[in-house]
Amino acid sequence: MNPTVDCLDHVGLMGPDLGALARIYERLGFALTPLSQHSGALKPGEQPVKWGTGNRCAMLPQGYVELLAVIDPTLFVNRVPEFLARYAGIHVVAFGCRDAAAEEARLRAGGVKIVGQLALERAIEVDGVERMLRFVLIRLAPDTMPEGRILLIEHKTRDLLWRPEVTAHPNGARRLAEVMIAVADADEAADRYARLLGFPAARNGAARTIRLPRGRCTLVSPDGLDAILPGAAAPTIPFVAGVRIDVADVADMAARLKRAGIPFRHADGQLIVAAGYAGGATCVFGRADAGE
Repeated sequence: MNPTVDCLDHVGLMGPDLGALARIYERLGFALTPLSQHSGALKPGEQPVKWGTGNRCAMLPQGYVELLAVIDPTLFVNRVPEFLARYAGIHVVAFGCRDAAAEEARLRAGGVKIVGQLALERAIEVDGVERMLRFVLIRLAPDTMPEGRILLIEHKTRDLLWRPEVTAHPNGARRLAEVMIAVADADEAADRYARLLGFPAARNGAARTIRLPRGRCTLVSPDGLDAILPGAAAPTIPFVAGVRIDVADVADMAARLKRAGIPFRHADGQLIVAAGYAGGATCVFGRADAGE
């Protein structure tokens, strides 16, 4: 079966306080969507119910960064406190697919352990009218991907999510280009991710990189982490270490960071903002026309 996976869709960055997390990303120059509370089925096949988690998102023309936290601890909180007990930062990595049903069949046939398809939705306001965003997730068995909540997602309402008025950012962000994950064994992890995504992993020094039609996933062992994310420190292994977000003008981004008083370093024509200044995930800002 041919994979329908076609992109790095989004990453989910968790923190204890959604307001504080939002302020960090607004200082970095992102325009965030309003607060939206999650709803979803608690088990495959069930009807959606309201959850205790909410988000604000930096929607990019390609991909997005989800800022996520518990907003009502009396409701289902989807293991967010458990993830935060490990570290604050990225715990969700979602890869987009065109056909969740086909992906479920492909993964089962390939021996990948999955929970199944799960319906998820959340309300947003568009032109003063409440509309419902709908997704289908393919959830993997908990022991399949120890790096975090790694999943495939099919969007049912793409036009509502990627609206032109929410994809323009003061910092000129254009795309979620790469996610970088620190793992104990890069070769072993690359084999797992290649099976999940249906694309081969290529050796890139100490790292292994899987290139998708849009975006890429890089897996690196702890001793190679500094080579791809200079100065990054691992709070634990495995962990999702950081992302690369491409912007229209790197020099303009550097000036914006200076005005905001956010420290950064230059490396290979890119800007690196340490995890402590980006909600727990190292952020690399590169040039949007640099290609994959």
